[in-house]
Amino acid sequence: MLDHALRAYFEEDDGSLPEVDIAFASDAGLLQAFDLLYSLSSANVASGEAHIHEREQARDRRFEGPEDARRMLAGQVDPFHVLLADIDVAGQRIPDLGVFVFPGRLCLDYRMGQAWTDARIDALLQLLVQLEALGGRVSVPGWEDSGEDEFRKAIEAL
Repeated sequence: MLDHALRAYFEEDDGSLPEVDIAFASDAGLLQAFDLLYSLSSANVASGEAHIHEREQARDRRFEGPEDARRMLAGQVDPFHVLLADIDVAGQRIPDLGVFVFPGRLCLDYRMGQAWTDARIDALLQLLVQLEALGGRVSVPGWEDSGEDEFRKAIEAL
């Protein structure tokens, strides 16, 4: 387990939803990454509430699963957000992650708080390393330069 210089970015729930951005050079990498996130989650918390907008029919409908990311890339639906629960990485259940799906990138958001133990922060970092292996470039733009540096060092330490 890492000795977390990142603890300050997770421990106190100040009401904000910090974001982790993952940019992809290819649609295939983005789709693999979203499929991975979805497969590691035991629940789409927002499944009854998550709606996406179908462009051609000009209507909203419920999120159906990873295939909606493919539809978004094909221009059939607008970018969307889902909330995934109980993502399991190396036996650690990561607290709920919001996932925005945009062309060329995923944006994860999380609620800060006591649920983020060092082991769960490590698990999130391990997950981000997996997403980088699929062609993603991970950044934390809201953490400012010093936070981005600390984050990059923690990722590289894995």
